[in-house]
Amino acid sequence: LKIIPSARSLWYRTIYGKIYSASALSLFRSDVSPVCRFCNSRNEDIEHLLICCPKKLCIWRFALRRFAPYLEFEKQHLEGLLFNLDSFLLP
Repeated sequence: LKIIPSARSLWYRTIYGKIYSASALSLFRSDVSPVCRFCNSRNEDIEHLLICCPKKLCIWRFALRRFAPYLEFEKQHLEGLLFNLDSFLLP
């Protein structure tokens, strides 16, 4: 599977809990706003960063429907998949 390094880094950090949201970064850097850059509707925690942002949820649904057009994907389905990625790792 060919994948660009930046995407590999994102998934590695997600699997191992090393991904930082705007809220987390704003604790260390005063120049970073805790608010989501994409929707500006709320503070960006990990859940919002990966799934709950309305714009990102729309992209997830679009991408998943390309592979399974007969299924409906809800936020809780994506949470279950993404927050349990470590169970898919090989020993």
